[in-house]
Amino acid sequence: LYSISKTINQYFVGIDIDKIEKLKIILKGNLVNYKDFISNVINRISKFDDKVSAVNFYYDGLTNILNFKEYFDVKRAKEFMSLVQDKDAILEIIRDEDNVGDFSVIIGSENSTNLLKENSIIRSTFRSNNQNDGILGIIGPLRLDYRECVRIVWMVSYNITKTINSIVR
Repeated sequence: LYSISKTINQYFVGIDIDKIEKLKIILKGNLVNYKDFISNVINRISKFDDKVSAVNFYYDGLTNILNFKEYFDVKRAKEFMSLVQDKDAILEIIRDEDNVGDFSVIIGSENSTNLLKENSIIRSTFRSNNQNDGILGIIGPLRLDYRECVRIVWMVSYNITKTINSIVR
């Protein structure tokens, strides 16, 4: 494994991940016996970039906003639902430079988007090896149960981080 690792590193250091698939690697000695294994590793590495560059966005409970008096107005509820379903708009909101950090609570007028001025966002990052792997959060009305929502977001983030790091090690 050391020889395989050394050979792969020799070819891959400083190479953009999207160019790995096109590399010609010359194997010598005993390494020739592992050409299928090395080819499989290279194939997996080249596909890894596709997974990393994709942003997955999930939401749930969107219709629950209809239970809050703030959204009894159908027009306002539709606007909010459209915003939440707009992946780019939500990513811009949760990546907002003013709210960068591992954990943040953004209340009402602190939101950069007008539609969210009467809402709160509780967000947290989850990470592996000190790199952000994602952000999770809750968007809801100003009168959220902050104690409960902060606890839930923090615990889920903590457990995802813990699980990722136990797998990565």
